[in-house]
Amino acid sequence: MNREEKIEYLARSICGKSSGATPLECHSSLGRTNPLCSDYETCRIAEKSEEQLDYVLASIENCVFLKACPGSGKTEVVGLKAAFEMMRWKSTPGGIAVLTFTNNAAKVIEKRAGQFAGAGK
Repeated sequence: MNREEKIEYLARSICGKSSGATPLECHSSLGRTNPLCSDYETCRIAEKSEEQLDYVLASIENCVFLKACPGSGKTEVVGLKAAFEMMRWKSTPGGIAVLTFTNNAAKVIEKRAGQFAGAGK
């Protein structure tokens, strides 16, 4: 998939973006009421880099390592990945473990995953 196809797939999977709508159109129509986007000027998924999108779409069957400098959006991307996997669960109970070095990061990831996962409902 190219970058645009990855964005399209994630936006449809997580945000409920209608097929054919651009991220800007989606944000304009859903962004005001969607808790995922309501505090942002642009689509949060569309602003992700190719590497970040690849991380989110990577199979959980393999180990995937995310390494980047401070402030690059790692916590946001891990939250997006967790939400993406939660949206794909077929049965309950289900669970996901995310390991981090600080309690603060764990709280932020939990919040972000909740925002992203809640967007699809």
